[in-house]
Amino acid sequence: MAEVSAWRRWLARILISVLVLTGAALQAQSISGAIEHQDRLINLFQEHSNAVVRVKVATEDLDENGKPRISLLVFSGFFVSPDGLVLTNSTATEQANRIWVEKDGLSYLARSVGNDPKTNVGLLQVLKLPRSFSHIPLEVTNGPQKIGSVVMAITSPLDFNPTPSIGLVTGAESSFSNFVF
Repeated sequence: MAEVSAWRRWLARILISVLVLTGAALQAQSISGAIEHQDRLINLFQEHSNAVVRVKVATEDLDENGKPRISLLVFSGFFVSPDGLVLTNSTATEQANRIWVEKDGLSYLARSVGNDPKTNVGLLQVLKLPRSFSHIPLEVTNGPQKIGSVVMAITSPLDFNPTPSIGLVTGAESSFSNFVF
């Protein structure tokens, strides 16, 4: 009986050692993979953040007393061509009296060249281009990304510089209610 008990202890020690070594190897591999993904996201941000602009829209309407009131709306957008086309929200272009983009602390007048309220996509043309900017070419992919895929958005929230945010693809619905995605 003592021999069986000693043999079980010996086997248990070997199994625990194998599990610990396997766990350490998997953990090292996971950490290495996570660092590679992190490096890729950092590189994508550095590569594309120079294309992101803040879009400002001035609209005029009447207040409750019938007096003119100017409202300022702030959106994000990004250059999609080297000739100054900027993709943004349709809301930014629908009823604008004046549109401009801000890049590196400077303002550049823009005009709406198209919008689609149903998909909430607007296209602007910057009239005088910044000295330095990059663009993110629009590419057709081979279908939707897999659910669970990591995605990154680069926006200019409020008056902050371009900022990355990370998310996951949660679905591939093409429409919901009156909205098309």
